[in-house]
Amino acid sequence: DVKSPDFLKALTKPFTKVLVQLNKKVLNGWAQNLPEYENATTVLRTGCHQHTPGGPSCNYLFAYLGPEGVNIRESYIGVILLAISLCMLCGCLIGMVKILNALLGTKVKSVIENVINADIPIHGL
Repeated sequence: DVKSPDFLKALTKPFTKVLVQLNKKVLNGWAQNLPEYENATTVLRTGCHQHTPGGPSCNYLFAYLGPEGVNIRESYIGVILLAISLCMLCGCLIGMVKILNALLGTKVKSVIENVINADIPIHGL
């Protein structure tokens, strides 16, 4: 049973680790409805400012925007991530259109002009 490689995960995982890291224990606790995670207020990885040897290292961009930093709400962090992802998506789409236009510009342009500007005979007028 051969599993195909997940190219999208290989491309996106390094970027997401740089931006945000989640506390998986809190997520699992919430999913299983465990009482010790009932009062957890954040899913971001915490403990960044404890500086203990062997402790958690929070080397991600939003570590200092969470409860141990500026303390903006997670919904605002989500809005910031959404804006970043939409800007990246638009940039990629514009880049793809520019590349395709550069590669296929004259051929596609002539085909579109022939199809759209063709005189379509309308019978009965």
